[in-house]
Amino acid sequence: MDEQLSYTGDWWLPSNPEFRLPGKLTFTRRFGLKLELYGNFGRPAEIDPRGIIILGEDSFGENITLCQAFFTGGSSPGVDPARGTSSFVANKAFVGCHFAQMNEARFTAVAYHPTHIDEWLRLPSIDIDYRLPAFSITYNPPSCLEFPAGSGLTVALEFASSGPNLSQSLNVLSFEQHAWFVLRRDESAHWDAFGEDIYHLNNLLALAAMAPIHPLQVEGFLSHEGNASSGNPTDRIKVLLPLYRDPTEEVRRFFDMLFTYNDVADRLGTLLHNWFSKRELLEPVFDLFFAATYNPYPSPVQTFLNYVQALETYHIRQDVTTSTPPRSTGVVSRPYSTPPHLSSASG
Repeated sequence: MDEQLSYTGDWWLPSNPEFRLPGKLTFTRRFGLKLELYGNFGRPAEIDPRGIIILGEDSFGENITLCQAFFTGGSSPGVDPARGTSSFVANKAFVGCHFAQMNEARFTAVAYHPTHIDEWLRLPSIDIDYRLPAFSITYNPPSCLEFPAGSGLTVALEFASSGPNLSQSLNVLSFEQHAWFVLRRDESAHWDAFGEDIYHLNNLLALAAMAPIHPLQVEGFLSHEGNASSGNPTDRIKVLLPLYRDPTEEVRRFFDMLFTYNDVADRLGTLLHNWFSKRELLEPVFDLFFAATYNPYPSPVQTFLNYVQALETYHIRQDVTTSTPPRSTGVVSRPYSTPPHLSSASG
């Protein structure tokens, strides 16, 4: 199910930190980020329609930054526009820090847990020794993997577990392990750069799973170079990204996939390096192919045309028998660009 998170506290604009409004932020992947405020930051015409940054502090003292927040409605008495109510939706939120400007959103690493990753990996970690009438359970976490992807980027696979949790009656035991991709850079980089990396790695997993891949949980590790204010002593923050769907409802088994981790384990490092190093050369190919993969309402004709144009573009760009630059295929570049929640605009 799509879990709902809520944060109640005070909210303000970076340009006027003294004027704060009480309100509540709610988040679900399907319905996104919604902020309900008691009061207004100003008249609707005075709010930038391209989106603004809103800062907040919840009742537990945690800092929150809303990026590309758009005014959606409310009420405002004519005598005092600061009163009434106002509502906003936001493109993304950083929980655990304040960014007065988006150019401050710099990170040294980003970790995320994508859909279908555990089924794609299928790495055994639990061993059950049956010695009836009793049995014992042993947990051996998989070893972390790390691969250089070129241009100062390293892709790692790490594992996190929760539990074991016992019920109050001591008769129910629950335990979970999840795999995380961790993207690290030699030097700090803006969120947009990591957003591009996540998007590109998701595409590789989408090719493997033959299904759309979405980041279910995302965490960032702050760079100390910027001016970000963090209330988290570990500088590890949570990133909330709306997906406007609940991807956990989609079931994908390993036998439905084009290939799994075990099929490429001995050459995964080479695969990742080639995938990232050739993304600029093959970008139009990826865009055409994955536009069909991520289309929630695919048309057979449009899907066929996308694949044919992708094959033609791949042939042209990989043709080493000619020294002339690749000719245009008549396709507008990046028909499926980086999703907005993985990138940022001026807001």
